[in-house]
Amino acid sequence: MVRIHWPRPYILPVFIELRRLPQVVPARMSAAYWEEDWKWAQEQLLRFSCHEDPQVQWTVASGLGLIAAFHGQIDLDLVEPILLKLKASAIPSVAEAASNSIDEILCGSSYFPAQNRRF
Repeated sequence: MVRIHWPRPYILPVFIELRRLPQVVPARMSAAYWEEDWKWAQEQLLRFSCHEDPQVQWTVASGLGLIAAFHGQIDLDLVEPILLKLKASAIPSVAEAASNSIDEILCGSSYFPAQNRRF
């Protein structure tokens, strides 16, 4: 059996600031799935919403949807403008990730009810 070792969620901003991009995606997964403080995880992603690297933008867009899906909560006043901006990205993977996150928030998942908010 292979065991995957996810980086601790608090490492996410360090990886982004140091441009350790191969570690960003696992750290985002770790923050979205296992960080008990969903507001902290959301804040870390929002800090990098204007980052110029498409991989970081994708990480922000998809990570926000994961927080909503796995925690059943998200601060729509903060997240909505960011996701709409990323959805308009010229980079297809970023736009798709943002669109998927919006769908996750609007429709809810099988575990959590949908948020009552227009995008």
